[in-house]
Amino acid sequence: MLKYILIIILFFPVFLLAQDDETTPGTFSASIIAGANAAQIDGDDLAGFNKIGYVAGGRVEVGLGSMWAISMDILYSVKGSRATNKEFSEDYDYTLSSVEVPVSFYYIDGNLRFHAGLGFDRLVQVNNILISDIDETELRAPFYRKNNIFGHAGATYFITDHIGLEANFGYSFNSIVEFNKADDPTPYPAGKPSEPQVHKWLSFRGIYMF
Repeated sequence: MLKYILIIILFFPVFLLAQDDETTPGTFSASIIAGANAAQIDGDDLAGFNKIGYVAGGRVEVGLGSMWAISMDILYSVKGSRATNKEFSEDYDYTLSSVEVPVSFYYIDGNLRFHAGLGFDRLVQVNNILISDIDETELRAPFYRKNNIFGHAGATYFITDHIGLEANFGYSFNSIVEFNKADDPTPYPAGKPSEPQVHKWLSFRGIYMF
């Protein structure tokens, strides 16, 4: 399943670009993206951007003028949380895999670009939820929301006309766990049921623009 998702992600922008036979040179562009995330979850009683995962996908960009552009990405992204809860002397490792669809507005200044926007995150899989080396995925996975909205901002520097390096910060607007199950005896992920759990992550990516 993951194999087919990644194929769609990587080639969807190129497919879209090929459909527009009347595209003026420079108006549309397509890119492939690959890199790493460093993530954490505020509210889970753990600290630090210690969860490392990968991110890969594609981008379609439309120029709005010499200094402005808008883009849409489709990314497969691995995030989560990883740290030691000193209060309980336990190790936590949450791996949350999702498909992200961010929309970004760009301000372009030569080879440097600044961007900000909103995105939709669809949770695909929760796995490797390890607490002191005990796999509690089945127990805790139902508490995570399938759909999340996030904001993001960052900058890209193009080394050449085609190759760029990008840094991005993302922040979920809603709690990524459900809190309407207060009477359910199943324990929540680390943290308190009354406290929102907000996903935050840093992404460092390489970009190749066709």
